[in-house]
Amino acid sequence: NTVNVAASLNVARVSELQDLSVNLVLSREIFKNSSISVGGLQLFASEKISDAPFHTYYVAFSHAVQSVKPKRPGFAALSYTIGFGTGRFLLKSPWDVAAGKGKYGTGVFGSISYEILKQVNINAEWCGLNLGFSTGFRPIKNNNLTIGLGIYNVTKYTGDRAGFIATVGLPVSLDRKSIYR
Repeated sequence: NTVNVAASLNVARVSELQDLSVNLVLSREIFKNSSISVGGLQLFASEKISDAPFHTYYVAFSHAVQSVKPKRPGFAALSYTIGFGTGRFLLKSPWDVAAGKGKYGTGVFGSISYEILKQVNINAEWCGLNLGFSTGFRPIKNNNLTIGLGIYNVTKYTGDRAGFIATVGLPVSLDRKSIYR
């Protein structure tokens, strides 16, 4: 088995190209359809301008359920992750503390993803501090481009209101064969 490495750059204030940080994740399949990952999120974030002045470290277990028939052969229609982390998974913001919502979240996080259509998934996630829902889809057949749309801070446990997030991703494999088709 090989170890997978995923790295990404976060730009929290896109209009000003500020509040940059890095995510670094290592993962490995530990048995059929299951993997474990460890990672660091918001690494190198500026304490002066970041909403995440503390680094986040985590460990997680993920499983692709094979008993649910997928829309695309070779992929899992249902998957889940459960883990524990520090930083973003555990510590509430200074604004939450000032609002009397406490200092700590659960630190335990989890997500579930279900493929509703070919190349379209719906997701629910508890991040240790709040609940979110999203969808991810690949708009171009036989292309790795992925678009995600979601809402976060759905509960009053943290934050002052729900927010919207949009992502665009293009996974790049150093292996010459594509597994995303």
